[in-house]
Amino acid sequence: MLSAARQINGLVRLGETLRAALNSVAAREPEWLADWAPTDWFDRYAIRFEDTRLPKGKTKQTELIEQIGADGLSLLAALHAPDAPASLRLLDRVQTLWQMWVQQYFVDDGQVRRRDLRTARRARNGW
Repeated sequence: MLSAARQINGLVRLGETLRAALNSVAAREPEWLADWAPTDWFDRYAIRFEDTRLPKGKTKQTELIEQIGADGLSLLAALHAPDAPASLRLLDRVQTLWQMWVQQYFVDDGQVRRRDLRTARRARNGW
């Protein structure tokens, strides 16, 4: 039960971090974001995650967590492209997104995966 709650809590936190970054970018450079962002993102990130119907089952939740990770990585890559407005990279919520993604995700053979933080923490502490 605790594991399921942790999974949902992580999903909401990651989704809201990306949503907050997107909202900050939209407030600063709405035309750039509208031109760049995939159309399905507007549906996926328009509503707060805690206000949406989250998928049931660990597999579907993991798929969504990895989709959020891939979307966030795409946004960060676009924000660091030479043609992106440099001011967007300096937004607090974009900086938070960057930090969270470094901590929470890695790329494995081209696939974005979420880090298993419990295993990493145990190994680091010698458990």
